[in-house]
Amino acid sequence: MTSLMLKLRGQLAECGKVVARARLAVAILSIAIALVKLGLWDETRLHVHRAS
Repeated sequence: MTSLMLKLRGQLAECGKVVARARLAVAILSIAIALVKLGLWDETRLHVHRAS
């Protein structure tokens, strides 16, 4: 019984990590979108410039 509870607790912890990563990704994307809409993000930063 104890091992089952420990196993379930481990699975919940892993699920929590996945949710936390997903929330972090959404937060970063939201900030990036807001910066673009406010005109604070320069699109040239997204491109790699090659020397001619």
